[in-house]
Amino acid sequence: MPQKPPVRVDVEWALWGRSPETGRDGLLACSAGRLGVENFAEIIGRYDPGTPDALPQVTVAWAGAGDRSYLTLARQEWSAEEDRYGRRTATVRLFCVPYAALGGTPVSYEELHARFADRALPPDGSAPLSVELAGLRPKELGDRVTDQVRATAALLLTGRRVCVIPDAVLSLDTRLRFLDTVAALLPYGMRTSLSASTWTSGTADHRIRLSFSGAVRSGFHTVVLNGRTPPPFGEAASAYLDLLREASDLTPVIRALAGSTEPLTFRDGADEALLRLEHAVHGRPADVAAALTACADTIDRRRWGVLRERLPRLARQTRVRWDPEARERHREVVEARGLLSARSVPSDVRADLYDAVLLLAYGPALTHADVARILDSVGEPSADLVAAIVRHAVADLDTALLLGDRPGGGGGREIVRRADAADLVAWVAAHPDEHAPVDRVLAEILSRRRSDAGAVLAALRDHDYLADAVAVRHADDHRAQVRVLRDLLVAAYGGRYLTDEQRREVAEHPAAESHPALREAAEPPEDEPVRPAYGASAAVGVKPRLPFVLSDTALVLTVLAVFVLAVLGVVLLIWLLAS
Repeated sequence: MPQKPPVRVDVEWALWGRSPETGRDGLLACSAGRLGVENFAEIIGRYDPGTPDALPQVTVAWAGAGDRSYLTLARQEWSAEEDRYGRRTATVRLFCVPYAALGGTPVSYEELHARFADRALPPDGSAPLSVELAGLRPKELGDRVTDQVRATAALLLTGRRVCVIPDAVLSLDTRLRFLDTVAALLPYGMRTSLSASTWTSGTADHRIRLSFSGAVRSGFHTVVLNGRTPPPFGEAASAYLDLLREASDLTPVIRALAGSTEPLTFRDGADEALLRLEHAVHGRPADVAAALTACADTIDRRRWGVLRERLPRLARQTRVRWDPEARERHREVVEARGLLSARSVPSDVRADLYDAVLLLAYGPALTHADVARILDSVGEPSADLVAAIVRHAVADLDTALLLGDRPGGGGGREIVRRADAADLVAWVAAHPDEHAPVDRVLAEILSRRRSDAGAVLAALRDHDYLADAVAVRHADDHRAQVRVLRDLLVAAYGGRYLTDEQRREVAEHPAAESHPALREAAEPPEDEPVRPAYGASAAVGVKPRLPFVLSDTALVLTVLAVFVLAVLGVVLLIWLLAS
């Protein structure tokens, strides 16, 4: 990208300080433009760095949104005049550059400061300043990059603020140059949400994202100049640092990032920033379908070292929001070349390969239809592929049952175990002809006999005790229908056998009229013992049993004990007579 010519823009301005008349801090003067008194006051208050130890200091930030976005520069300095007590007070000169007016020309923070540092402000109510701004110089910025600058840029992508602790007294220009170099390693569009300051108070509750300070702040990343820099936290930030370190010449990278002027926020822009850096380091990605084909060729030739080099770049393309047409092109390559069927791939890269291929061809969240298509194309999937599918599939019962009990599908089985009883029963009612999944879900329902019987009973009542579904599942097998329905009833009512009242409830249900198997399932099985009954509730014709009756074994033991005691008594008597 050639160096862009300077751009002339109208810059709105404001002066903040202590009024000589009232002795209070406030807006002393401002330009007559789109921004008003309240706008200027809000900008100055939002990016207040606290009371610095020394002046001047500079804070760069942003304001507004959309076509009303501004890059702002506030220079905090001593007033030229003394107050009523003969003291010089701190003032702030604020300059607001319309982002859209730059016309895609990336301007450095140093350039802004150079143009405004000594610029005298006109009287209150004057027009905005007409200023010519030169584009940033990538070579000059690239020559200043250190590994700490790289790490600081990556740390910003974590979303946490970054505090820079100098190891010596640094001039204002040196600190501003560091901030500018860090910003140059981010897509230029992120300056619409970046704030940075050459100094912030160690106690001020400020909102500045990147700043120099004399004290470590809780909740901030801390970078000690010429000291050890903490590694970035988060996948995107770590990958960003790796890419910056990978680039042997940062001049073209900074030039490419400077051309990425589309606004981008730190709140949700880390992945997009990583993708833009990927483009800056390696150029715009070739067609992903071609990249997938190259991976397939590499696998066919068993060039595992080359595959390991290509996978990280392929993985970064998964962060792109591919449209349906692009994904279909990716799927055609994946299925034609069998990228999900390659079992010869070394185990240490298999998961990375499957993750990238699934997300590019089917993602970002695999639906039931996606999983069905994958299983149809690969036949019997490997355990590693099933595990990858579970990682990226929508967590629903249909998908989990489609994966079945295949090795690697532990996550899918967990989905079935966590499903509500109502969902399980409803699924069986809706899919009675899917025999293997139905049997699996029925087994899960029966396993909840003790833990969730109430929910199972309510769900079965809502679905006619699954009489229709069981009749389809075990068509032409009346005995199997009775057996399954009886197991369901016992699980639902929670006891070993149904009570008479429970049997009546089932028998009087409308489903029992059309399903003889349900009526029979509610009847007592042949092996059900007669339950003891007492008092008025005793069954007619059944002789009540005593609450305590000796068993046969107990009776034998009792007789044996009496016999032993008798023998001992006779022996004792003979001994006494003999003595």
